[in-house]
Amino acid sequence: MGKWAQVRCHCPNRIALPKSGLSDRPFARRRHLTAAQQREVEVWERDTKLMYECGHREGMLFQGWPGKILELCEAIRLVFIDEPDTFEICMRLGAWRSACSASMEETMTLSAEEAELWQLEAQELIASLELKGSVSFAKLRSLISVMWRFEIAAEMNVQRGLEQTWLGGYSSLALMKSGSEEFPDSNEKIVEICLLALEDINKFCAASIASGKPIEFYF
Repeated sequence: MGKWAQVRCHCPNRIALPKSGLSDRPFARRRHLTAAQQREVEVWERDTKLMYECGHREGMLFQGWPGKILELCEAIRLVFIDEPDTFEICMRLGAWRSACSASMEETMTLSAEEAELWQLEAQELIASLELKGSVSFAKLRSLISVMWRFEIAAEMNVQRGLEQTWLGGYSSLALMKSGSEEFPDSNEKIVEICLLALEDINKFCAASIASGKPIEFYF
């Protein structure tokens, strides 16, 4: 299955609205719609589609594709492999493949308490990428270099017309060894990718802390 992450809401009226399922789409069997019918469909998609009584679509406080988050966590795991107690939650998520393989499960969860710690890790990484945190420049340099190689590997997969898979079969350790001290010219783009992923981490964590519900990952 494709990667997904979500935080369920904790609302007392977390009940799906009537006629909100995908099969309830108005005029679903009609190929051509009048302007009035098209407007009715648009209103349904905006106000009713997968909506719950509490106002949260699908009953989720926050959800989305976590691909870049997991990619960043894997890069952090590689860069801080000699400091296993640093960025504990990021390191754990960076090893999601081996963890899922060992447990025979395709899911991972972070409790609301773990989300608080993960949010602190994200905030420290954001500050460090803005040169205001405690992470050394050497570690930041390596992190950006590894992320750059991940992006290149993903682009190569797309160009080959293959399904985009993590690293396209390349060994992450081999990528680390193949000149990880180099600092790519496109570092501003990579820093932006990292910051966007960290912002998404903050959103997931904020939703989990607010609701008391875990962050659920599906792979």
